[in-house]
Amino acid sequence: MIEKRAAPDMASFTAAEAIAELKHALYRKEIEFLDLKCTYLSTRLKSSSESLKNAKLSTEIALLNDKNEKMEGILESTKRRLQTCELQLLEAKSLQSKLREDLLREREQLRMSKKKESELENYVKGLERELRDLRAVRETTPKNCLRPRKNATTYQCMGKSRENADAGEALPKIKTRRPLMDRTNVSQKDADSADSKDEKQ
Repeated sequence: MIEKRAAPDMASFTAAEAIAELKHALYRKEIEFLDLKCTYLSTRLKSSSESLKNAKLSTEIALLNDKNEKMEGILESTKRRLQTCELQLLEAKSLQSKLREDLLREREQLRMSKKKESELENYVKGLERELRDLRAVRETTPKNCLRPRKNATTYQCMGKSRENADAGEALPKIKTRRPLMDRTNVSQKDADSADSKDEKQ
């Protein structure tokens, strides 16, 4: 036999709906609470991350400021060293110019000294040639003719020289040069001393 089920009671149906509505309301309240909590936590997390980021940035900024100050100090010291090097370079250039001028002056003095030395050597050589010529004349000329005391003696020496020339004897040839010194200033005493030295030799 088929049993017939009894129709549900209206009171029990109303209670079940109320319970379901209460559950749904509680679920919604819980969801709203969770949403609020999630929003709060996200806001807090965002603020924490921003504060952490700001703290990190402030730390980095402080480090960068310190590094910047150090670099500025290095730049200032480099500028001072550059100025010192420029001053030293100017001093070195001035000293180089002075040394160059001193070198040119010394070269000019050396050139003048060599020129004077050459002139003195030529002068000494001329004196030596003149002395040799005088000795040659003295050796080939009678001594009485070198000390003329009377005109007769001079004429006598000149007569002997002419007689020798007439006999075919050649008179001593005296080289004529431009005198480096005035022969009239040579005294007879110097000539006698030169003769005495030659005789001793």
